[in-house]
Amino acid sequence: MVLTIFIQCHLADKVTVKSVSKRTKDTRQLFNVTFKCQECNTEETLFGETFKWRSQHFDTTCTICSGIATSKSKDEIEIYNFIFDNYKGKIITQDRTQISPYEIDIFIPEHNIGIEYCGLFWHSEQAGKDKHYHKRKYDLCKTQGIQLITIFEDEWNERKEQVKAKLLSLLKIDNRERIYARNTDIVIVSSRTKIEFFNKNHIQGDGPSSINIGLMHNDELVACMGFTNHKDAIYLNRYATSFHVIGGFGKLLKYFQNNYEWNILVSFADLRWSNGNLYEKMVGHWKSY
Repeated sequence: MVLTIFIQCHLADKVTVKSVSKRTKDTRQLFNVTFKCQECNTEETLFGETFKWRSQHFDTTCTICSGIATSKSKDEIEIYNFIFDNYKGKIITQDRTQISPYEIDIFIPEHNIGIEYCGLFWHSEQAGKDKHYHKRKYDLCKTQGIQLITIFEDEWNERKEQVKAKLLSLLKIDNRERIYARNTDIVIVSSRTKIEFFNKNHIQGDGPSSINIGLMHNDELVACMGFTNHKDAIYLNRYATSFHVIGGFGKLLKYFQNNYEWNILVSFADLRWSNGNLYEKMVGHWKSY
């Protein structure tokens, strides 16, 4: 009722609302608004929070007439061009068929991978996105067997080379030299060296770790694994490689298990980039939460 009165007062000469439907059965009372623009006759459906935000910041909620449009940002175009230059399979942009009415910015059907670029403002609560928006898209993609990769604006601008390397790996285009772990030597890595290595090779850069072990090949550090010692558990906090090190994760983890005291070993997977299956493949008794 409140929404209907608001539309009648502020948007009556701009759009004709066709329906307001409840989107979920939870207590947050999320809803969709289907409307027709009186100016361009376009009919579209928006999430209620997006509809309300547009109505407060623009003369109309219509995507076309408001000037918002669904055009790609400069960064999103850069990401698409990078994939296009390196990947020869089918690439679909602005796909709304997989998790309608949501859009997947870039969809790679061969690998069931979706890529979402998130500008820090336009994908924030200030711009009308509720705090569950990204998790909701992730869950919808997961039900369709799609791995949704989310790239934030600052991540692309500040760690572009690491993001590119991660994208190539996900698309099975790892052009780095292959090194087999059996041909490497295990070493203890200094704090200074591990900081430099993770900052250069890990998608998130360096992180806390008091135990750092690595793999050397031809006098060069090619893989590093970092652990922190907490009161009730050991946390595997970082793992990164500078080459395609086959078997590196398993070799380092096994060395740690055989040479350090531990009862519980914990690690985390950033669901924006990983589904956590690396741990399940390497160590059968790991649990997912």
